[in-house]
Amino acid sequence: MQIDLKFDDRFLEALWSGEKTSTIRRSKKGEWDDTFFVEYGDLIMEFVITRVAYIPEMSKQIAENIYLREGFYSSQDLMDYCKERGYTKDLYIHLFRLIHQRRKPKERDRIVTTTVMKMPEPIIPEQLPEEDTVELKKCPICDVFPKLMEYPDGYLYQCQVYRRGERFPTKALAAKSWNNWVKYIEEQEDP
Repeated sequence: MQIDLKFDDRFLEALWSGEKTSTIRRSKKGEWDDTFFVEYGDLIMEFVITRVAYIPEMSKQIAENIYLREGFYSSQDLMDYCKERGYTKDLYIHLFRLIHQRRKPKERDRIVTTTVMKMPEPIIPEQLPEEDTVELKKCPICDVFPKLMEYPDGYLYQCQVYRRGERFPTKALAAKSWNNWVKYIEEQEDP
């Protein structure tokens, strides 16, 4: 059976990471093998209750045994939390484990599943303006034309022997830089 268990935002990460595997409540919220869902960011996590136990009174000894399962860093933190919430007597501890998690469907995904998709228009690369086009020179080291490398932040021309590390915002600037490097190498070779 599916039940409804709510958690404070402070416990959501501990639930997701598996640090929190139990919860204390004033009443019995479910039985063994009941399931519940928790939303965390864009995730939906499904948990199953593995055990429910009665706690007559919250004591320091009980807090020492369960504070890690409850997602706290010390037993004193758990005791303070229970006092703040009024969890002192006649409590139930629900032990559970994560059995499944999935991403929430995005609005875009819902639209795609209910509509017919058109084929996207072909992407035609932009031609550089005439004044920005540069005729590439061959590499003076390996005597081949460089290979164009595209990166998210720019363009780069490289030969297989000598690899340069600079990136430029446009292909034209990358080509001009390559040609300047070739010119520099050729000047170095001339005695």
